[in-house]
Amino acid sequence: MVYENLWAAPFATVLRRGGAQLVASRRIPVPAVLAALDATE
Repeated sequence: MVYENLWAAPFATVLRRGGAQLVASRRIPVPAVLAALDATE
């Protein structure tokens, strides 16, 4: 499964041009995704 937030790129560009800075970034761990998918079955 691949999920891409296409709206995020232009939004991030506008923020950066306005002086915004990234202060944190996280990814959902694969085991958490698999556990969530298993729970929906």
